[in-house]
Amino acid sequence: MGDILVFCENDSVSYEMLSWAGREKGNLNAKVSAAILGKGAKEKAANYFAYGADKVYLAVNDELNDFYADVYAEALTQLINTSGANLILIGSTRRGKELAPRVAQKLGAGYVANSTESKLRMATRKLTAIRLEAIQSRQ
Repeated sequence: MGDILVFCENDSVSYEMLSWAGREKGNLNAKVSAAILGKGAKEKAANYFAYGADKVYLAVNDELNDFYADVYAEALTQLINTSGANLILIGSTRRGKELAPRVAQKLGAGYVANSTESKLRMATRKLTAIRLEAIQSRQ
């Protein structure tokens, strides 16, 4: 399985997902990346490294200063394609619930919504974690 990318917009949810990804990365032989979009992205990067990100992708552009789901979906899809990540974690926040299906559609992938207790299985590639939405692995 490829790398894990965590979309970071709400710090506490992002820290939780990064921690989960950090615990699972050894089982998956994967690296963990964080994606931060918009204003203040640079200032947050160090915090995400501290929670287990091996790499942090930043997207800073005036169009990302306010949340517009379609704009964010396009930017995040570009980051995902650049990173080569196969497993994308998006928090189950108001923004995440708007963003995850749009990104899944752009990637031609399915997604799991509002997962509360789940496990990643190599054979079925199902994701489970706490308080998150996840786009299933791309083939």
